[in-house]
Amino acid sequence: MSDVAKVVIQECDTYQIKQVMKKINAGMDCLGGWEAFVKPGMTVLLKVNLISPKTPDTAAITHSEFVRAITRILKQRGCTVWIGDSSGGAIAGTAPTARSFVISGLERVAEEEGAEIKNFDREGVERVEIKNRHIDGMHLAKPAFEADLVINLPKFKTHSAAVFTGAVKNVFGLVPGLKKADYHRIAPSPTAFGHVIASIHKARPIDLHIMDGITAMEGEGPTAGTVYQANKILISTDPLALDTVAVAMIGLEVDHIPILAVARDEGLGEGDIDKITVVGDYQAPPKLDGFRLP
Repeated sequence: MSDVAKVVIQECDTYQIKQVMKKINAGMDCLGGWEAFVKPGMTVLLKVNLISPKTPDTAAITHSEFVRAITRILKQRGCTVWIGDSSGGAIAGTAPTARSFVISGLERVAEEEGAEIKNFDREGVERVEIKNRHIDGMHLAKPAFEADLVINLPKFKTHSAAVFTGAVKNVFGLVPGLKKADYHRIAPSPTAFGHVIASIHKARPIDLHIMDGITAMEGEGPTAGTVYQANKILISTDPLALDTVAVAMIGLEVDHIPILAVARDEGLGEGDIDKITVVGDYQAPPKLDGFRLP
């Protein structure tokens, strides 16, 4: 792997499984192939975006068929596959993660493809020492530390408070259940919250990021926006480079998005679009015409 920040953009206009698998495999070839990341016998955690009990067609969550495609690729390579997250938005003092896994279709995908669901609200936590001005330690979902490899599967979405949510922000789901509300309270501004997110990345660096942008969410994301047919899959080992390319596609840059600006300042990856190499079906970030910001 070279030190050059590389982001793969693949054109894909369907969730038809064979096509998604083909496009992701071709994209991985641009990063040295799957064999650079996985070996038979490894346990791989797919960290999805399962923000709340939503169906895949809402574009609020990582599409279940997208997750199926990656699960199948990994199973064919002899890996054990876990699919995990913790939903936000507590209802009556309970996080709706279990219901989210059912309504999203992910529970069915896991059953049909031989994967295992990891509900982070029930799997136990690992305490990590963190030093930033807001917190000095966090409890993060144990499966993230038990897996041999974590693959982050964010959704391409707007966010009414954070402008955009992608690979960098998706790790917040490693915080189980109601604890999420605590961190939002401790770090109320987008910049403060950016430091919390950066600390999670440092506590558990993630090796590979594959963004579901086949359908994206525009407008009032992360849950109340509308579906935008973006037809893109983005892949990178650098979460900030991936998000930098994604936001360039909607006419923004890192400085417009406080969480990404903090990630850049904390050295999480490459936030300068001119220093990122785009490969795959594109050599530069394609513009998403008419995409509505929050």
